[in-house]
Amino acid sequence: MRIAIVVPGRFHAFQLAAALIRRKHDVTLFTNYPRWFVERFDPSFKEVRTCLLHGVLSRIGNLPPSTVVREYCSSRLSVVFSRWAARQVTGDWDCVHCYSGASEELLHTLRRSGTPSLLFRGSAHIRTQARLLQEEAERTGCQIDRPDEWMVQREEREYQLATKVLTLSSFAQQTFSMEGFPREKVVVLPLGVDAGQFRASAGVAEERSRRILSGAPIRILFVGTLSMQKGCWDLVQMMERLPADRFEWRLIGQVTPEVRGLLPTICRYAEVLPHQSHQTLARWYADADIFLFPTIHDGFAAVLIEAQANALPLFTTTNCAGPDLVSDGHNGWVLPIRSPEAFVERLRWADEHREELAAMVRYLNQAELRTWDNVAADFEPIAASLRANHYVSN
Repeated sequence: MRIAIVVPGRFHAFQLAAALIRRKHDVTLFTNYPRWFVERFDPSFKEVRTCLLHGVLSRIGNLPPSTVVREYCSSRLSVVFSRWAARQVTGDWDCVHCYSGASEELLHTLRRSGTPSLLFRGSAHIRTQARLLQEEAERTGCQIDRPDEWMVQREEREYQLATKVLTLSSFAQQTFSMEGFPREKVVVLPLGVDAGQFRASAGVAEERSRRILSGAPIRILFVGTLSMQKGCWDLVQMMERLPADRFEWRLIGQVTPEVRGLLPTICRYAEVLPHQSHQTLARWYADADIFLFPTIHDGFAAVLIEAQANALPLFTTTNCAGPDLVSDGHNGWVLPIRSPEAFVERLRWADEHREELAAMVRYLNQAELRTWDNVAADFEPIAASLRANHYVSN
C-alpha cells in the first residue's frame, strides 16, 4: 500500500513507519523533524518531507515564559503544520495517517479529494480528557494544564472529517462512545515495544524473584511525567500510608509545576530521578519489583508495555491500557482512578503474598511480547479497509 504518515513531531509514528517499510509498504513520512534526524533514526526512511519552519517555531514556543503560553503557542502552531501538510500531501494514497490537533486543514483537503484518512488520537476523547483534568484540578486545588475550548472544538471537527479515528486502548475507544461519537468510526491499535531494548533477561527475572522471596523491601517504580494527571496526588497518599521498611520507591520523570509543592513530601519517601532516555530506562526497570502507574487519564501509556516487557507486575488504573494488558491477580491489578486506598490494599497484598508476586514475574518473563512488527501487521487491515471502501464509494 501507499501510505502517508503525517506527524508534527515523532510520537510513535517513526516506529510504525519503520515497521511498515519492513513489511514492504510504500511509506512517505511528513514531519517537522529535519531529514537528517529522521534518516539517523532509521536509514530505511527514503521518502521524507519536512516542515522545518514548524519545527523551529514549535521549539521556540516551548521556551519560557509560562506553561500556559507554551500550550497556547503549540496549539496555534498546529494550524501552520496542518496547512503545510494540506499542500504537500497530494496525489493518490491508499491511506493518510495523521495526528489529531494538527490535521483539520489537511482533512478538509483529503475529504474534497476523496482520499481515505485515519486520524490518530493518542488520548481519550478530548472532551473526556478536559473533564477529567478539570475534576482533578478541583480535587487537588492545583492549576492543571488541560485543552482549551479552541482545541477541543478543533479536534471534534477533525473527528467528524476523518474517515476513521484510531485510538490506542479500549478505554480510549469507550470515551468516544460516551461522548456520542459513532463507535463504528473508531478503531483500536495498541502500541508495541522494542523487545531487544526492554525485554528482561532470564537473569533479571530470576534476581527479581529471588529478591521478592527473600522478604526484602519491595521496590516500586513509577516512570512518567510527575503530574496530577499521572496520579501524583494519590501517589503521595500511598507513600504516607505504607510502611517505609516494607517498600522502597523510585520515581523517574520530569516534575511539572503543579507537583513541585508535593516534592518535599515525595522526597521523604522516594528517590526522584529526572527524565531518562530509552537507552537507560531498561536498567531502572530491571532494578524494580513492581511497576506502579496510578494515572487519571492516558490513551495508552507506553511505559506500561515497556515495564511489562521487563517482567514487572503492573499496578495501574482503568483509565489507560491497563484493562487491555492486565489480568487481575495474574500479572498485576487494574484499580479505579482516585483510589489510593485500593492501591495500598493491593500493595500490602503483594508484600504478604510473595510467592504469588514472584509467580507473576515468572509468568511475564515467558509471555510473548507485542512488537512494532505486530503493530504494523494489525495496521494493514485497518488501512486496507479504508482503501476498499474508498474504491467502492467511487
